[in-house]
Amino acid sequence: MMDSTAYLSNNGRYIVFEFRDKRIMFLGPLGLEKFVSVNDFEPSIGYMAVMAKYAGRSEPVEEYIDLLSTLDELCINRKKFLNPIKHLKVKNV
Repeated sequence: MMDSTAYLSNNGRYIVFEFRDKRIMFLGPLGLEKFVSVNDFEPSIGYMAVMAKYAGRSEPVEEYIDLLSTLDELCINRKKFLNPIKHLKVKNV
């Protein structure tokens, strides 16, 4: 059985979205330190609501990420890429 979990992390200011053998990186907000948790994930529409920790802030902030625009810019088929994803977890490296 293939894994159906995707992972969200960051490398400095870059947001990293990983699923199976694919790794997508795109520019995130200034001051991003790490993602803390996933509040909501709707793979059918490429939508994520996550808690993120930022430099200079003591408490995490809720952020919304639209993966569809990034997939479109990278010419990745939305349906083919997103359909097998059932879960999203934070991966802090």
